[in-house]
Amino acid sequence: MQFYYTPPSALPALRPGQLPPRGASDAYVLPPGGPRHFQRRAPDTLDDLDDTRLLADLGLDLCFYQPVLVTAVEGGALFGYRALTWNDGKTVRFCTDEPAAGPGDAEAAMVRLDSASPFLNEDTGLRRQAGTAAFVPAVPPRMSTGATRSYRCARMSRPILAACCSGS
Repeated sequence: MQFYYTPPSALPALRPGQLPPRGASDAYVLPPGGPRHFQRRAPDTLDDLDDTRLLADLGLDLCFYQPVLVTAVEGGALFGYRALTWNDGKTVRFCTDEPAAGPGDAEAAMVRLDSASPFLNEDTGLRRQAGTAAFVPAVPPRMSTGATRSYRCARMSRPILAACCSGS
C-alpha cells in the first residue's frame, strides 16, 4: 500500500466556521498563512547569584511558529505521533499538522518524514519511494533498538479535533 504525502496547504481552503462538504478534504490556515513571528523580550532582571552567566546572552529574539492549521477529512485515521491518513476515493493520502506552505516546505517535510528516526518521521513507520511523494510502510518496521513493532491506526467514527502544537 502506498501513502501519498499531501501538505495541508495543498488542500482546498476552508473559511472560518465553514464545514467541508461531505467526502471532501479541506484545510484552514489562519491568515496570513505563513510562519507566525513573536518577539521575545529580554528579562527585566536576571538573578545570577553564582555568577555562572549561563543566561547572559538572553535578550531580544525573534521566534517563529508554524501557522495555525485545521485539517478536515472524511474517514480519516490518526497514526504515528500526529499524522492523519485518508482515502480521497482515488489515492490514500497522509499529512502531519504542519501546513508546509512555503517554497520548498513540502520537499523538506518529505525528506524529514523519510528518516529512519521515529522522532523525525513522526513515528509513522513509512519510508519514501525515491523522488516521489509516495511512501510505503517500512518492512519490517523497526524501533531504534532494532526490535520489530506493529503500528496501529485510530479510526474515528465521529468528528474529532486533534490539537497539536508545532513550534519551530
